Amino acid sequence: MFPTRLNPSTPGFHTRGHRSRGAPAPWRSWYVLPVPLVSLDHVTLAFGAVPLLDDVTLSIDARERVCVLGRNGTGKSTLLRVISGEEAADRGTVSRQPGIRVARLEQDVPISSDKPVFDVVAEGLGDLSDLVTAT
Repeated sequence: MFPTRLNPSTPGFHTRGHRSRGAPAPWRSWYVLPVPLVSLDHVTLAFGAVPLLDDVTLSIDARERVCVLGRNGTGKSTLLRVISGEEAADRGTVSRQPGIRVARLEQDVPISSDKPVFDVVAEGLGDLSDLVTAT
């Protein structure tokens, strides 16, 4: 999570095509910063007077696993909708890497009395649903 400071005196360390000689000038810092896939910066979202998300700051890096836990009604699904872009935040910044795809399983299944549960779940596959429902 924290940036890694590179040591310019390490053999093989290069700067702009030239081998570095000693420590860099004091105004230069050499850091490797991972770019997060998704980041939320001071995000707030409220429905009515009570905020579900209040000044949330979050960063999800590549290959990182995230678990969201909490009691009913505390904003877990809302947080996932904000991350996926389905819900806009009232305040704060939500950043996603260009081209990122976010997928999630909807918490509430649409009420349908004429379809079996398998078919309703298969609809979540989009274009691939025909492959699993074909008989």
